Amino acid sequence: MSKVLLSLLLAIIPTYSFGNCVIEESIFSYERGSEYTYTLFLNSDSSLIFHHERWKPGNANEAELLEYFGIWSCDKNKINFQVNGNSYEAVYERVGQNPVGISSEAMSLKVEASNNILGYVVLLESGI
Repeated sequence: MSKVLLSLLLAIIPTYSFGNCVIEESIFSYERGSEYTYTLFLNSDSSLIFHHERWKPGNANEAELLEYFGIWSCDKNKINFQVNGNSYEAVYERVGQNPVGISSEAMSLKVEASNNILGYVVLLESGI
């Protein structure tokens, strides 16, 4: 995507997207027991940063950090974002009852549709 088009989108999206949005900015993360983590930084200017940290089993101290930039928009609790040429649709909602011990009141970003690595991943809100 050209820098001019990205700049135009960044100027237009906030004017109509965030009026009905339940979040303005936040940080979400997904951590597995081993091999990789995801962190998604949603910024109030509709830009985002996605960190994908990965490592070989048993070598977490030699992790490789991949950093991607993109844009996001929101309508109520529906979040759409584009990163590295891929589009994602997600829902911002409470975790609810679960068997893994996460507080049912914790907020999450549940990726519903994707053609890439974040498909059907649940990222927990970890702050602003």
